[in-house]
Amino acid sequence: MRVPFGYRRDSGSLEPIWEDLEYLEEAKNMVESGVSLRQARDWLNAHASTSISHEGLKLRIARGVYSHGGSLLATDH
Repeated sequence: MRVPFGYRRDSGSLEPIWEDLEYLEEAKNMVESGVSLRQARDWLNAHASTSISHEGLKLRIARGVYSHGGSLLATDH
């Protein structure tokens, strides 16, 4: 299984990287306000600890910032 942006594998389970998820939320807001996916991706990759493609960003926005594989994760941290 591929590790989704904003998570890391830790002892076989996925652990959120909260700072990256917050940056992902900001990038989502940028796209929703009219910034292109590529521009938001560039901003996100400059700030986050890992990188994502513009296609990956589009999928994460569509699936939800705090979700992976269709299952919703808790957003409070």
